[in-house]
Parts: sequence; C-alpha cells; structure tokens
Amino acid sequence: MPYNGGGGVAGHDFLPVEDSATLWADRFGCPATSDASRTADGNIRLEWAPCDNGHRVMHYGVVGADHGLPPTIEGGLLDLVIGFFETAGELAS
Repeated sequence: MPYNGGGGVAGHDFLPVEDSATLWADRFGCPATSDASRTADGNIRLEWAPCDNGHRVMHYGVVGADHGLPPTIEGGLLDLVIGFFETAGELAS
C-alpha cells in the first residue's frame, strides 16, 4: 500500500494513508481534525480523540520507512503498539 495512495502491487488503488485514517476517525465518531505533532524521533503523529464509545484513532507516519520498521523506533515499536491497546480500555471506561 503506497503511503501517498495510488496503485498497489495487486492492482488495487489505495487512498493516502492519512485519508484512510481520517475515514476511520469519522466511522468512530471522532473529531473531524486530528491533533498533529512530531515525535522525538521526528515522525508524524496524528490522533483523533475523543471519539464515540471511548475509541480513538492514531497514526504514526514514520519518516524514511519502507515496509520494514526498526524495532527501536519511537522507543520500541512493540511497546508503542502494546501501549496503545492497553490504554484503549481505559478510554472506554
């Protein structure tokens, strides 16, 4: 899936990733615009919250990444993903 949208290897046309995240945010009843920031690693972080029923949508645009991400990105990729899901339950409470 090309980050900026367009044709994929199987011939499917994709939306730009940030547009796709905006559609998910709309689906979950989030604000129309995201809170945008740069991370300490220089990446783009977009978050739509608060959303209906405690949902949130978060997107990290990793600068210079291809299909592989270094496991140390943003202090640890696995910790970043697990942290997102651990706090998802707290938001719904």
